[in-house]
Amino acid sequence: MKNEIIKNKAFMKLWLGSTVSNLGDSMDNIVFIMLAIKLTNSPSATGILMMIISLPNFIFSILGGTVADNYEKKKIMLYANLGQGLVTLIILILVMFDKMTFLALCILLFIVESLSRFNTPAYMALLPSIVEKKLFVNARAFSLSTQSVIGMVGPSIAAILINNGYTLPIAFDAFSYIFAAFMIGITSIKVSILKKTKVKNIFTKEFMNDIIDGFKYLKLNKNLLSIFSLIFFINLFLGFFDVALPFYVKINLRLPTQYYGYLKTMAIGTFVFASFIITKSTILKPGKISVLSIFPMGISLIVFGLSKNFFISSIFWIVASIFRCFIVLMLNSFYGLIGDDQYRGRIMGMSTMLYATIVPISNGLSGIMVQSFTASVIFILSGFGLLLVAIVYLFNRSLLQYKIN
Repeated sequence: MKNEIIKNKAFMKLWLGSTVSNLGDSMDNIVFIMLAIKLTNSPSATGILMMIISLPNFIFSILGGTVADNYEKKKIMLYANLGQGLVTLIILILVMFDKMTFLALCILLFIVESLSRFNTPAYMALLPSIVEKKLFVNARAFSLSTQSVIGMVGPSIAAILINNGYTLPIAFDAFSYIFAAFMIGITSIKVSILKKTKVKNIFTKEFMNDIIDGFKYLKLNKNLLSIFSLIFFINLFLGFFDVALPFYVKINLRLPTQYYGYLKTMAIGTFVFASFIITKSTILKPGKISVLSIFPMGISLIVFGLSKNFFISSIFWIVASIFRCFIVLMLNSFYGLIGDDQYRGRIMGMSTMLYATIVPISNGLSGIMVQSFTASVIFILSGFGLLLVAIVYLFNRSLLQYKIN
């Protein structure tokens, strides 16, 4: 399967552009936070900046998805990446001439993230058209595995480059967007595949009706609604981990903080490993794999929560992480497969908004729960909650029996 994906020239060009762009993104997460602290000399600046750059997820995700359904997707991706590159170049110039302010940084990064909310739905909506349906899950796994590796490498590179100033990492970030735009520009996509529709002005009532129509489509598509509800519950429970894990290491395992880092590294490593397995596999029933994978993950989390031994905890943490990867990849690919072409952009936009909404809520609930329960109890309850979700979805025959033709 992997060889067939690599032979797809259109996909590989987009993948290469996206990979370089993701490397820039993984670096700027560190660079711009450190720059904000330097400009303000205030740790709270980090929270303010993160809040501002997360706002486009809520504001523009649905709008970006609707634009992707009404305009030529390749052009949206091209202009969005060029726009991100040019705005990042403005940041670079202001930093080089020592004219950057915290307010300007927040505004410019808000624009960069807003443009991303148009690029991502267009890319995800276009992907099923350039990759065979039977290879779609494999292609997503291939992309996410490289993205995970970059997620580990990027911050380290940024930390090294920052020692010599902010110019070089920001310049690379700007280059990464422009390179991605170049790769999009040279990618040959047949006009018939793009399925051009009547271009609508985004400020018209007709365009607003298109947004509402996307929600109506989601409501009427039972499989799609089932996937979105499953994504909601999975992320509700999985979001508890980020807050509870360091407390678990300190209280349950009675180990120093670096062991928390070891567990996080294991999770990323197993994600890459599991993604590689999926890349090489033939996936026919993603719904069935998603639901059945919840059982071993839930059981592993229960044992993990009960364990007070680092070796045993590590084994079940790795098992839980592997099946977590299976679930995430299957669900993220599944909704891209079953939606109609004319609604695919809006589906991607709604999924982005769902993720952006549920993860902060889950983290907030976890913060409250840590004050009332031990971290081990949170993992145990999460495990039982996931098992309950899996049992309920075992009765969803339509989701379980869906087969990729």
